Amino acid sequence: MATKMTLVVKDVRARVCTNCGEDYVDEHVAHEILTIAERNR
Repeated sequence: MATKMTLVVKDVRARVCTNCGEDYVDEHVAHEILTIAERNR
């Protein structure tokens, strides 16, 4: 059975799309967040 996890990462540098205004993180930051999540599974 798969377990669910909620990961809260604070103080993450995000960018804002000039087209729609949505926040997003660049590829490097996304990779770091995924690495943290994998380590804490």
